Amino acid sequence: MEPSQRSLEFSLAYAVDLLARHSVRCIQTGLGTIMRSLQPSRPEPFQDRCRQLQDGFEHNIVIHVTALIERLMMIQTLALSQAERDRLLLSSMAVLRTAMAYHPPSRNLYARDRPMRMLLHLLHKPSELVVRATIETIICSTIDRPANMRTFEYVGGLRSLAKLDIKSDLPKSLVHALKAFVKHYTRPENEHAQTAISSSQAKRGIEMATGEEQRMPTMAAYDRWAAVYDSDGNILQVLDDAYIATHLPPLINTTSASPPTVVELGCGTGRNTIKLARLGARVVAVDNSAGMVARLRDKLAGDADASLAARVTVVMQDLSALPAGDLHSTLLQLPLQDNTVDGKDAEKGRVDGVLCTLVLEHLSLRTFFAAAASLLRNNGWLLLTSMHPDLGSRTSAGFRDPDTGAKVRPDSMNHSVEDILSAAAEVGFAVDGVVSEEGIRDSAHAAELGSRAEKWVGVTMHVGMLLRLHR
Repeated sequence: MEPSQRSLEFSLAYAVDLLARHSVRCIQTGLGTIMRSLQPSRPEPFQDRCRQLQDGFEHNIVIHVTALIERLMMIQTLALSQAERDRLLLSSMAVLRTAMAYHPPSRNLYARDRPMRMLLHLLHKPSELVVRATIETIICSTIDRPANMRTFEYVGGLRSLAKLDIKSDLPKSLVHALKAFVKHYTRPENEHAQTAISSSQAKRGIEMATGEEQRMPTMAAYDRWAAVYDSDGNILQVLDDAYIATHLPPLINTTSASPPTVVELGCGTGRNTIKLARLGARVVAVDNSAGMVARLRDKLAGDADASLAARVTVVMQDLSALPAGDLHSTLLQLPLQDNTVDGKDAEKGRVDGVLCTLVLEHLSLRTFFAAAASLLRNNGWLLLTSMHPDLGSRTSAGFRDPDTGAKVRPDSMNHSVEDILSAAAEVGFAVDGVVSEEGIRDSAHAAELGSRAEKWVGVTMHVGMLLRLHR
């Protein structure tokens, strides 16, 4: 047996042992250990072995977490406050749903009366968060499991859900999924076979109801995001647009070269590419997402100003591999204003400015700033914006997939402002002006920006800065 497999078995056995303890810290540690074992980023052999272990009793997560939830419901067994008990119930049900999705055969446990009655009992808890988590778990445990659904019907589950007072502050997606769930399963028996619904509807319902997230490589995520990127009401983009509108025009208008050449790193669908071109700049728009670049090309082709497309050169390039490959070759071919130092073309192939907005969280700081410096002529400018670390500590870039309903998040890093400035200084960048750190000031400000801004009142969301390169 491989060492990693031995480690996995030991880790799961250790976690199961912690779940049986009476200490809140021990239980939380056990649940955390299990969640880490179920991460999809684990190597495939590790995941295969983990799923094999779920086939037996000793390491089956659904069995042991269900036992933990039953124990948490018995007031006399643990000396916990109600708040502590609710937090553990929420964590336990999150692990339970993850384990069911990871190893679907484990859901067969919920074809028995006892665990189903346990879930019904949790519906009557005073905590709305617990009730919400219970509804999510019910949907997850019964979808595409006719035997489980029949058990749920037998113990009165449908009647309980139908009578449940749906709170107004529950997410709309969860309310809709719950209503659809009840409506479907309360039809006459001859309208649906064996109380089962299609897998595609089931998966969408689960994802919409439970808020499940999909982590994926950056470019794959942005390819899927492209369809809704310009229309999904992203508040960070709104703040970014305001910052760019203030700072970009003066830069273009005061650059000595005519026209100035600007490289846009991470051009996406062209949110800022079009602005640069309209300001008269010659733009090298760089991205590695085929979906995003296709949207940009469509915008350029459909613009009323036919000369706009002529001012934009689109380059497909992995930003983590700059300045190699196609981008560097493209820059060398452009008729740039070359400066010479000691008779050498030290500035050949270098540009006047670099624009990079809301991309930095997906890149290594040293890689990014080394690349930006290699592209710029001396005293060239870098206009840079990013998600603020205050917001980054709470969330990361992501979108709701219109096809599946799942929240999709690309790989991201949360860079502090201090680390950004330090990495920039290492290669010769210095701040020109002040570093802007903006957020949602109050409810009135949120109302100006849109309905999605309200939840971020008091959070610093956006950081922007102008940097100059000094060799």
